[in-house]
Amino acid sequence: MSLYIAKIMGPILAVVAVSLLLHRERYVAIVDGFLENPVVWYVVSILTMMFGLIMVNAHNHWILGWEVILTFFGWMGLVKGVLLLIIPQQIINLGTILKSSKTLPVAGVVYLALGIFISLKGYIVI
Repeated sequence: MSLYIAKIMGPILAVVAVSLLLHRERYVAIVDGFLENPVVWYVVSILTMMFGLIMVNAHNHWILGWEVILTFFGWMGLVKGVLLLIIPQQIINLGTILKSSKTLPVAGVVYLALGIFISLKGYIVI
């Protein structure tokens, strides 16, 4: 199951990261639109929580190894989705702080590294 999830999650993370690094202003606009539209954040929170639940149910492997990264992403999605539903204003305030600082390029580099690493694990089994 880990290899299957890695083959999906790795390339998505890598491509989103490259897009984020190349088009930072677009992602700031996306965050702005998200923060200003309660319908969007509600739908995104449900989808994020659903992704987290699917991942946690399919891959809840707390073992010492690369697979724990996939489990961590699942739990983070679940927590993020729940928090967006329960305390949306606090999460929106956090989003405003994060988009106004230099965190987007750092997130892009981290996601790119994780995306490449997870892709290699999924497709090459290093």
